[in-house]
Amino acid sequence: MTEETTNHDGDNVAPEQETAGGAPLDERVAKPVLQGEKGVETAQVWVCAFLIIIAGGIAYASIFGIPFHADDQRLIRDNTALHALTTFPNALDPQSPQPLTMLTYALNWAISPHSSAAFHAVNLLLHLLNGILLYLLCRRLFAGKVPEAVAMLAGLVLLVHPLNTESVNYIVGRAGLLATSFSLASLLLFLRATTCQRHDLGEETPSTMDDPNARAGLRAGPLALSVLAFMVAWTCEETAIILPAILLALDYVVHGKRSFGRRLLMHSPYWAMLLVLVAVRVAATPQTLSADAFPLHRPDAGALLGYLRMTVAPYGLSVDHTTAGSSGALAFGAIAGLLILAVFLVWKRSLAGFALFWYAVSIVCASVREPMLVERHAYLALAGVAILVPWFFSVLTGPPLFAPLPRMLAGIAVAALLLAAGAATYIRTMDWQGEILLWSDAAQKAPESPRPPRYLGRALLATERDVPGQAEVAVNQLRRAVELAPNGQETETRVDLGIALQRTGRLDEALHTWRRALESDLDNPRCTVLLADALAEKAGRTGHRNDLLRALDYYRRAERFGPLEGPSLKRYASALVQIGAIEEAEPLLARAVGTDQAAPLATLLDNVRATLKRVKEMEQEAAALLRKDPSDPAALKIRARVHMLRGQPLEAAYILDVLLRQGTEDFAVWVLMGYAQAMMDGAEGFIEEWPTPPPRPDDVDSAWKELARTCAAHGLWDAAQRYLESRPGGAEAGSTALIVLAELALELQQGQRANDYLRRATEADRSDPTPWLRLCDRALSANDPATARRYLSEAETRGAAPDELAKREERLGGGESKPDTPVQTIME
Repeated sequence: MTEETTNHDGDNVAPEQETAGGAPLDERVAKPVLQGEKGVETAQVWVCAFLIIIAGGIAYASIFGIPFHADDQRLIRDNTALHALTTFPNALDPQSPQPLTMLTYALNWAISPHSSAAFHAVNLLLHLLNGILLYLLCRRLFAGKVPEAVAMLAGLVLLVHPLNTESVNYIVGRAGLLATSFSLASLLLFLRATTCQRHDLGEETPSTMDDPNARAGLRAGPLALSVLAFMVAWTCEETAIILPAILLALDYVVHGKRSFGRRLLMHSPYWAMLLVLVAVRVAATPQTLSADAFPLHRPDAGALLGYLRMTVAPYGLSVDHTTAGSSGALAFGAIAGLLILAVFLVWKRSLAGFALFWYAVSIVCASVREPMLVERHAYLALAGVAILVPWFFSVLTGPPLFAPLPRMLAGIAVAALLLAAGAATYIRTMDWQGEILLWSDAAQKAPESPRPPRYLGRALLATERDVPGQAEVAVNQLRRAVELAPNGQETETRVDLGIALQRTGRLDEALHTWRRALESDLDNPRCTVLLADALAEKAGRTGHRNDLLRALDYYRRAERFGPLEGPSLKRYASALVQIGAIEEAEPLLARAVGTDQAAPLATLLDNVRATLKRVKEMEQEAAALLRKDPSDPAALKIRARVHMLRGQPLEAAYILDVLLRQGTEDFAVWVLMGYAQAMMDGAEGFIEEWPTPPPRPDDVDSAWKELARTCAAHGLWDAAQRYLESRPGGAEAGSTALIVLAELALELQQGQRANDYLRRATEADRSDPTPWLRLCDRALSANDPATARRYLSEAETRGAAPDELAKREERLGGGESKPDTPVQTIME
């Protein structure tokens, strides 16, 4: 800063310059923040990058509310091996993305577990980065031909193109995002490696390797980084295999054919790296699967046409597409024509040819790797075709008088298209907010595909507890998915269908569905456990021992796939106790209880251990007696009990049969024999062979009721009913079998089973008032006077004794009943 001054004589003197106190500092302060054209260019770059970020952020503003969908659930949310970096290698399988992509998932989970928003944030950041990298690439390719804002349009097109919504919104689309990021970085580094500095102009221009004006040749550092970026892109997604071919096309378009033969040496590192990567992939693939190291498919004609159509007109977007029935000649002709046009334009050194070559090769590569149309596989191709936008403006020239008009009209048209594309992207992203919405849309657009109804059925099951009747809708969707799926590919869908059927109360149908699923995949652990749990549940409800034994078979099989956990482990251990296999049950109970001695099974574990201790004592006692007398009835009886405690009814029956045939008049032996036969489904044979029980103890009112009580206590309700309904049992019991079973159920604190038996009794003999009286007692115990009065009215119409009616009328009029009163009434 200067100012003009005067001396005391009034003469003008030289102005004094304000300083900062030092010449070097003065020089730095005097420089502008943004120096000349370079400073303006830097500002433009930052402004364009900022605008790209703003546009992408608005288009995907709702991405953070998207949950884990389909493959996201399988590969990330439910893949427990991925949830710890130490177990990360176990998360890889032939159907998972490339290792580097999976590693990013593992890191994502380590930082923010269970947060789908964090995963989507990374996807969005990668998408924004790709838009900026593509803008920088176009800025370099079209330097001096188009303004910065025009180069920016390529990045904006990539960001807001609706076809890219699946790549960004689907977390598994990250593979394509990462591969594109490193591919763009490789291209930029390649251009930097093959440009030279023209000091006379102060700018970078492509080098022809022998340009006499070039002061610097090939840059080894950027070239090495470019090759490294190519390798990393491959480890993210294998479609990056096309990058060496794209680099060749780029090199020819930028530098021309002069010295092209010598420039091919620059490309040898890329092709050498490609060979190394292929060799590593084949070597890492198991020998039996080496043919599947690079599974190739004949491209689907409908998929090719779909990619071409949705690149230009992205409507009908869906997470699943049906493309059958398209013309193969038209599709392959279109892609062949596009490739021929691209090669011709590359030969003419047109950047349009480079863009079309990139696009066509990417689409063919995606179709060969996956024959069906998958939207996220078009991401890398769209990055190439977006280069056509700045190219279009670069060739939009004309007479000076008319040139501004077509450029202005083209600018308005492109702005309108970008605005429409951004709105469509925003709306499509909203469709991803819920599983039911997403897969319902896919089911309408791809009615012949099994995937939408499969995932829609699963989504409906996940929320069916909140929406009444939704489980039935899930059943219908999963049935359709099974019908549409090719043979051998519907196993998991059948498993889900079985779950839906079970939730709608059709357990037998669910069991049949799971068996069908297991027939097609014998080593399916999930289906095996579901079958075991369902059979154990059914056995607990019906008392059928055969169901319990089948459940145990499935549990043992499931244990071979891996240790059971949670409720299944508890059911397995409890079922073993129920059949008497306490030695097998003890370690499972200990595993289920763990260190939590307050766990519900802790008491059962203590009882089992006490029983095992008692069994050993009984074995020692029996052994001592048998050493003195090998035919000692007391010792044989003890040994039979030991066999029963160990769940060995056949061995026990052999011993008990000998004792009974020897004429042993021991009531306990007779009951034990009946129990052993019931465990082997031999109740009928026992009734025929031993219809007359030995003299019973004084505290036993009915031998057959006591036998039924023993069977019921061990879950053998069918055998208990058969004994009570037998001729000798019915004559002795004094009440109908169903009523006695209801009494036994109450003794064993199984109130629901007691109610079921009483209702069955009302249907078995509609004229008998007794079951209605007992139902009245049950309603009184539940403090339900309205239901109790209805039951009492039914008993009265069937001729119940006046004193029985009066007792209950008194209780109804006397206030609420105590919960234990009906149990005492029934037992009396």
